[in-house]
Amino acid sequence: MMPNHLHLLVYVQKDCKGLNSVLGEGKRFMAYEIISRLKDKNEKSILAQLAKGVQVNERSKGKKHQVFRLSFDAKAVVGDESINKVLDYMHHNHCEWQVESS
Repeated sequence: MMPNHLHLLVYVQKDCKGLNSVLGEGKRFMAYEIISRLKDKNEKSILAQLAKGVQVNERSKGKKHQVFRLSFDAKAVVGDESINKVLDYMHHNHCEWQVESS
């Protein structure tokens, strides 16, 4: 996890609702927890910034904060070799960010 993006390797069963649904539900639960912790710490400026990100049509439905972007970039990964390449990339991307941000 980096400050501006997150890499996930997600297994989705063939009989599930679909990747959009699985990720949407995951993002929703993470957002609830993030907002809860920000409220507990009285982080009013961050909460205000997240509130500004809510689209008008979503605000009318009662949405109060936009924690994640509405889109994501998904790539199918099949087989052990491909999975290992992705995991290696994710590990090194995180390490490179730490070095660059130090």
